[in-house]
Amino acid sequence: MVIKDLKYAESHEWVKVEASKPPASFGAVESIKATSDINTKLNDSPALVNASPYEDGCIIRVEINNGDELKILMDPDHYSKFCEEEDAKH
Repeated sequence: MVIKDLKYAESHEWVKVEASKPPASFGAVESIKATSDINTKLNDSPALVNASPYEDGCIIRVEINNGDELKILMDPDHYSKFCEEEDAKH
């Protein structure tokens, strides 16, 4: 399923560009001085990755510092065509 308003990589990862908001935690970082908590939503319900990959099951959110990096990604129509061509090869 190809979702409109997303950008796609040839390796099948997707990006949803949103307005800037506080980043969600996705892991723990431990140092001598402090430990940061992780977001446990996927730890508690790992099936969300499959059940809601574009919303609740999203693995990571990052802030993009250089918007030009998005230019290498495909729009939904290009990605659909890419997938069809890839399927035809197999």
